[in-house]
Amino acid sequence: MAQNQQAAPRVSALIMAAFNQSYHLHQDVLKAWIDISFSIGGTLPRSSLTMTIQRLGRLDTLIRAIEDERYEDPWMAEPHTSLAEQWIGDAYAVTHTIKSKKLNLQPEGFSELAHDLRILRVQLEKHEIATGAATKQPIELEIIGSNEQEIYDASDPDRKHAIITAHGLTKRHSICWLVIDAASTESSRWIERRELSERFLRLWKKN
Repeated sequence: MAQNQQAAPRVSALIMAAFNQSYHLHQDVLKAWIDISFSIGGTLPRSSLTMTIQRLGRLDTLIRAIEDERYEDPWMAEPHTSLAEQWIGDAYAVTHTIKSKKLNLQPEGFSELAHDLRILRVQLEKHEIATGAATKQPIELEIIGSNEQEIYDASDPDRKHAIITAHGLTKRHSICWLVIDAASTESSRWIERRELSERFLRLWKKN
């Protein structure tokens, strides 16, 4: 190896640089996440909830920076999607904790946000349709790429049908997913990751 040949940058250094750059680009967003982390985390003493929300915020700034770049390299779609799905799972965990612990942190709009995160998380992580006790009825689904239809029955112990969640990019290059909402009059609808983040921040952001 030539003595003047430079070593390739370490992966960990590149990742840290990407996070730091996103913090610089979205300082106001990161500050808002930190502010609400103390507001929410303080209601559950001796827990790591505050740090969990701050990590959620830092991941949000990184994904926003990726969205803003409007990358053209098709290989970037995989890490972008992976990060977005990780954010959905983490955000769901926070709202689930707030709800299950019955914390006094459920302003108007919280139930709708928690519901959207839940049904999306179930499709992405469990490959199922989120149903409740009152909605466990067979659902008629169209098979992607075919005119055929299939019956999805969550109560069938022999059911092997999994849900393939369609996804794409919105005009602002944020990942969006097509969810089936069995508890709504809308049989299916698109949910955008960035819009979920904005709703999360609006609920508890200080004036």
